[in-house]
Amino acid sequence: MPAPCSASVRSSAVPLPSLRERGELWPDVVDDLASGVRAGLSLPEALTRVGERGPVPLRPDFIVFGARYQRTGRFGDALDELKVALADPTCHGGRRTSTPPDRYVRA
Repeated sequence: MPAPCSASVRSSAVPLPSLRERGELWPDVVDDLASGVRAGLSLPEALTRVGERGPVPLRPDFIVFGARYQRTGRFGDALDELKVALADPTCHGGRRTSTPPDRYVRA
């Protein structure tokens, strides 16, 4: 699994959008995913399709996801790589918080 905040390899033909621009693209990605799943695609297939039909600045990362998933058949690993590739490059807020054990959670 790639290290957190590792740089992903991107084509120089598609410039990396700013965080604000990337944020504005996500409603289209979610719509594409929902449409694909409603049409009967599996989630991995729908994610791969974003690399073909999704917002152009985000396509390279989804293409890499699709290639890795097709090559390995390991959805979780490919999804983890996609998550790292799409993460905030400054790593702000990128840390996971753990869930407290049940004995610390009050009902």
